[in-house]
Amino acid sequence: MKLLRNERGGAALAFIIFASVAAAYLTMNLNQVLDVVSKKKKDGRINAEMDTFTRGIISYTTHALKNRWCMDDKWARSESCSGDMHEVISNKLNLERLLWSSASLTAIKQAYKNEYNKEIGFEPALDEVSTTISIKSLGELSQSHPINLSLTNTLRNCMDEVSISLKKAENSALYKSGDDRYIEIFVEAKMKDIDRCSDYNSRPYGRSLVGLFPRTLNQFAIIKGGDLDLSKYTGSESSKGLNIHAPIYVDNDLILPSSSYAPVGIYSNIHLGRGAVKSGSGNFVPKSFGGQDDQLYSTYANVKTIKRGVVFEDEVDEGIAALFGNEYYVDTSLAKKCDIWRELEENLSETRDSRLFGKLSGSGFSVGLSKTNLPISNEFKEYAFPSELVSSTKGYTVILKNDKNTVSYIDVGKSEKPIMKMDVSVPANGETAELLLARDTEFKINLNSSINFIKSKEVLTKETVTDEEFDDTYKENDFQRVVRNISSKCSDLNSKDPKVRSDKCSLVDSNFNESKSSSCASVYNDNPGAKASCESRVNAIETASNEYAEMKDESLEEIEEYLKKQPSIDFSLSASTTNITNFKVDISNKDQLNSDAYKNISDITLSLTAFDFAIENSSNYTTGRRNNEAHKPGPNELGNPNLINIKLIRNKEGVVESIKYTNAEDEELKGWTMLKRDNGFNEPPRKPMPGLFEKLSKELFMPEGGLSISESKELKEKCSGIPVNDNYSWDISFTKNTLHSWMYDVGGNGITLTETMEMQDRYLFNQSNMYPGDAGGIPNQSVTKKCIIPSDVSFIFGFYACLELEIEPRSTPLTFVGTLLVNELEISSGALTSGVNFYSIWHPAAIEKLREYKWLARRNENGELLECDSNITVWNKNISRQEQYDLRTCSPIHFVLEGPNNYNWTTVDPEIGLPESGGLVTKSKIPNRYRRFNIQTYWVETGSL
Repeated sequence: MKLLRNERGGAALAFIIFASVAAAYLTMNLNQVLDVVSKKKKDGRINAEMDTFTRGIISYTTHALKNRWCMDDKWARSESCSGDMHEVISNKLNLERLLWSSASLTAIKQAYKNEYNKEIGFEPALDEVSTTISIKSLGELSQSHPINLSLTNTLRNCMDEVSISLKKAENSALYKSGDDRYIEIFVEAKMKDIDRCSDYNSRPYGRSLVGLFPRTLNQFAIIKGGDLDLSKYTGSESSKGLNIHAPIYVDNDLILPSSSYAPVGIYSNIHLGRGAVKSGSGNFVPKSFGGQDDQLYSTYANVKTIKRGVVFEDEVDEGIAALFGNEYYVDTSLAKKCDIWRELEENLSETRDSRLFGKLSGSGFSVGLSKTNLPISNEFKEYAFPSELVSSTKGYTVILKNDKNTVSYIDVGKSEKPIMKMDVSVPANGETAELLLARDTEFKINLNSSINFIKSKEVLTKETVTDEEFDDTYKENDFQRVVRNISSKCSDLNSKDPKVRSDKCSLVDSNFNESKSSSCASVYNDNPGAKASCESRVNAIETASNEYAEMKDESLEEIEEYLKKQPSIDFSLSASTTNITNFKVDISNKDQLNSDAYKNISDITLSLTAFDFAIENSSNYTTGRRNNEAHKPGPNELGNPNLINIKLIRNKEGVVESIKYTNAEDEELKGWTMLKRDNGFNEPPRKPMPGLFEKLSKELFMPEGGLSISESKELKEKCSGIPVNDNYSWDISFTKNTLHSWMYDVGGNGITLTETMEMQDRYLFNQSNMYPGDAGGIPNQSVTKKCIIPSDVSFIFGFYACLELEIEPRSTPLTFVGTLLVNELEISSGALTSGVNFYSIWHPAAIEKLREYKWLARRNENGELLECDSNITVWNKNISRQEQYDLRTCSPIHFVLEGPNNYNWTTVDPEIGLPESGGLVTKSKIPNRYRRFNIQTYWVETGSL
């Protein structure tokens, strides 16, 4: 019984004994346990250090990529990309070279050619940018350098170098939809192999995928000049207030109210160009820097909300201050000259209302200019010719363009000036030429067969050839076979006997014998078997080369014989000085046209441009357009050329029996027949404006007899205001003339330059203009002094630039969809009470509103507006053409394609405009070379290799 009563005590005693043993065991192993815990903590610290370092470098590199930096060899921002064009586009660490689109690359190459007068010689775009940085070298940089900030002292002492690479991502899962770019960033560190660094992994790394998208102006709801002072929009908390649902750009400061409440909600990013966030008289300072009850973005006491915070721009958009600075620079004396130059150019001589006619004449045809349907000799004489076709050193250029030797001159004529330009086309062979004709020119149109003998001759006289060069040439297959045979045998010699030269191999490879000076005998002096094999290969090349030489000599003789019999249509122009010119036409080697080689030729087309205009070297020689009137063509009409078709009439056997001449409407030239299509635009004859030439003769810069070539060329360059397709300039500045570029609708049809450009004083929004049927296009308004939104307007759509916008009191909410450029934004208290909402065209709520108003809609075959179908799978690449069209007309991309182009720029600072250096000719920066990007990080991965 005693044992039973003491069972509890025994159990307690057993536990005490067990605990004592365990404690003794733990005491004996305490150092080992502490070592394990210490190692875990050290591993955690090391991993945190490496993760911070790799993520920090990725974030810094992402920022540099977004802002198009050039980097130096220590991965700091370099200034070498701010100067010479060649320096910028050849810099191997220029991150912008990863972002250029195909359109910008084409323009860059043209701008390079314009700048340096030579082809670029390398590819401007890069697929990868990479560098390796020595950690030791970072000591030369300031401690504030992002790489230094990412390094702890321990990590700095254990890291040897870090490699950084950016590569265009090639992934089928990435759906590219335009000028978006996807870049993979890879960071890898190399650790030192020393004892104190043994805890670090030898190759820690970080990887990330980012997407970049051009940040165009139409993505902003408001672009605000000066400050955005929210204290101007105070009201009660019950007010619906000012609500901005899309990004807003502010040139200077964001000023928050310090005491009164402002019912302002900003639901997207605020981008600050050159300013800071301020409140009261100084910079804004939050009470607790993001404490639970003091979070700037959502619970700031004196505004409704600032949801997504502030983005401080890396680069200021200088165009905003220039646009709202209300300054417009123009050389007024030059503008006056340009007005008179333009007036003289547009009031042509008596020939401006004439048309070009043709008729059969003798063994050819005659061409005449006339104000009636019956050209009369000496009705008027040629006055002059366009200066751009004249070289100051060589006189006029005889052949401007010549493909495949279609045209050759016999005699360019004794006349000093050409009277017309002729474009020749032989459709059967795709041959074209462009030439100038004086009054007594003789020329011929050489008719080539389907075999290009001219090209054959050119290739056979070359020292080095490729098999592709023999395409469409004489004995094409034979020569390609021999050249390929020589190439193969030379390649075999080069691989097996790399030191042995062969002069015959220079035919297929001009660099074959570089750094080779040996023969088979000298290379294999001690190896008879190898020597014999080598000589066999050399002899095989000699044999193949001899075959080529024999074929070449034989073919050149045959080609020369052939070309002697090549048929041609020969022309000689009369030496008359009247408005009528006679073309005598003959055919050399006419019988050859009946052979199989020429039976495909049946038409030769001549397009004529007459040079009979009022002033010497008028730049506008292809149209009689006058800006102050509707388009009334002169002798030459754009899109409606003066054509003479030479038709070879063949019988059933293909033999040429006669020639017929027809005009653009395929009417045969018998009596006088107008050469272009008769579209009824021509007016009855009329004379120039009375007193025009007397008035011009009084101007010192405008001599009575017309302008000199140099004077006209200078004025054309300064006054025409018409950019040519390749008029791209690298980093040219239009900032000072920003206002010019943003007054795009002055005068209705483009910009009319006078002494100064006056902006509109007042623009009153009208609700009826907010419907597609009434607006006359996508609503927009270029720079206006004051824009007013009256109380009866509840919905506004479009793109507007206003020095001041006033929103009058109202009882209903106002919705604005689009982009507003504004310097002063005045909103009445009544409007704030009812609510004012700004959206960009890309906001989902805005898209619904635009569909409601039918700005975004489908259209049926009759043009009727239909509801947008939201069930089309936009990610499906196999949607029908109609569905593609519906998607475009139901998406904001419609306004990108059809709206004002300025809002597709990424800065208010113009992409197209007048250079600060002066003149009135519009130039262009590199198109699609975007200055601002949005960037999205898709994923970041860190670890060790």
